[in-house]
Amino acid sequence: MPSPIRNTIAFWIAPTGEIHLVEDTHIHYVIDHPELFQISLEELRRRYETHNEEWGSEGQARGETIRELVAGGWIRIRRYPEVYSVNVRDFDGRSRKHLAVFAAKLLKDGFDGRYERDRHLELRIRALGAGKAAPVRLVELQRMAQEA
Repeated sequence: MPSPIRNTIAFWIAPTGEIHLVEDTHIHYVIDHPELFQISLEELRRRYETHNEEWGSEGQARGETIRELVAGGWIRIRRYPEVYSVNVRDFDGRSRKHLAVFAAKLLKDGFDGRYERDRHLELRIRALGAGKAAPVRLVELQRMAQEA
């Protein structure tokens, strides 16, 4: 039987809607699965070297990589104590559909034996669009799940 999520949990949602549970950090998941993201490890290494940052660290290179992947249609999700932080390219029909499916599964069956007990937690959705951040949208998990 699934147990309630405590602390943090993270996900990537592919442009196709496939949900990937992130065990560590988003950037480490990318590094561990470059073929999934269609990204070159050599390119990532150059990016880290350009910023003079330690490989896989949470700095500018990581930020650029996350923005690039989100611009390509990936959705990044991280649960914090009182909110789910979500990055999307645009909060449009495609991303709404993927987030609705995600929210419904998270509340019902969960992932890896863990589900979200607090149906009223909000998704804090940031649409990064064409390189500029749109206003943050707050959508309650239960309301998002009802769109599935």
